[in-house]
Amino acid sequence: MMPPAASRLTSEDRALLADRVSVTTALLVLVPVLLMFAALSSQRLQVSVLGAPLYITLDAKTLLLWVMPALAAIGADWTLRVHPAVREGKVFVLFPFWIAPGLAAFWLALALGQAQSWAVWVLTLIFGAVLVSALIVAEYYTLSPHANQHVLARNVVQFASYLIAFASFTLIYGIRERSLVSATATLLIALALAVDLLASQGAPLRRALVFALIAAWAVGQSTWAMNYWNVGALSAGLILLGVFHFTVGLSRAVLTGSASRGVVVTHGGVLTLLALAAFALANLERAANLPGGI
Repeated sequence: MMPPAASRLTSEDRALLADRVSVTTALLVLVPVLLMFAALSSQRLQVSVLGAPLYITLDAKTLLLWVMPALAAIGADWTLRVHPAVREGKVFVLFPFWIAPGLAAFWLALALGQAQSWAVWVLTLIFGAVLVSALIVAEYYTLSPHANQHVLARNVVQFASYLIAFASFTLIYGIRERSLVSATATLLIALALAVDLLASQGAPLRRALVFALIAAWAVGQSTWAMNYWNVGALSAGLILLGVFHFTVGLSRAVLTGSASRGVVVTHGGVLTLLALAAFALANLERAANLPGGI
């Protein structure tokens, strides 16, 4: 997509980063509080998605699922625009760097909706807002190859993206919707996260998108096939994570010119371990549901 910036960060750059991240964190904390205290009447709507009826309840919790990802994406874009590489025109496409913070904010909103007490709600909000902001900072430093934090930032973004992928795949599969809905949903999540993970590899955006589409297609097809297998959501999430990690890892190796037999073996080994863990978990679930099982 875009080559990493060669510009070095100055103390002024770091001050701008701190200011914008602070404002973003404050908004991520204050907006949910305002929404929860606002007197919003609950409404239930029915829409059709890919031929399947979908019921949507419009209330403060539902609004959070839309508002929090939007705030995180806007905050990420606003923060990245003060990076010297962006100001100098070396990096001009920023939307891939919104994805992980936006999806992390979605999961924060989902967790807030499940909080059973105000104390848990407040702690979840503060902790989650800090984590989302930290992810924005990590995205910022992925544009700074000369910064001491660059390697750590890339590892943080990768870990967060794979964790978000696992949680999303598990949730979508656990809903048990028809394949047209569940496979499409996992495909879109995988596509978004793959773009985020591959966009900073120095390849043109179109080439990164092609490989992201390949990874997303593999996840979507795997979801379609797994809907014929009576397995728990966690087991399915592990297998889909393995497919996603394998395809994205090989795509990254091709984009960076580091593809080799060792890369294939390494990522294949991770896929095998996750598949074995999924099968073991599925057997435990099956045994627990049998008469006299554990």
